[in-house]
Amino acid sequence: MIPGIPGVLADLPVPIDVVAVYRRSEYAGEVIDQAIACHAKAVWSPLNVIDVPAALRAQAAGLDVVMNSCEIGVSWGDWRRLQENPQEPPLR
Repeated sequence: MIPGIPGVLADLPVPIDVVAVYRRSEYAGEVIDQAIACHAKAVWSPLNVIDVPAALRAQAAGLDVVMNSCEIGVSWGDWRRLQENPQEPPLR
């Protein structure tokens, strides 16, 4: 444990909206269970981090679940266009 850093999500002194799971799939369930226990509103995991049973537990507990998803959400072409014109939304 790192001094000053809580050991589990429930130790955080503020409400949690979204828990981002940056762990390998075999450890994702533990983090998702902590998100459920601390009444987070949602869990999200990046590409290739998949734990379907944990996702189902989270959904059953009322959390929104986004799993195996790219955090950036914009393509390289969108990013370049946004650099040139920040007011223009990405193409979908």
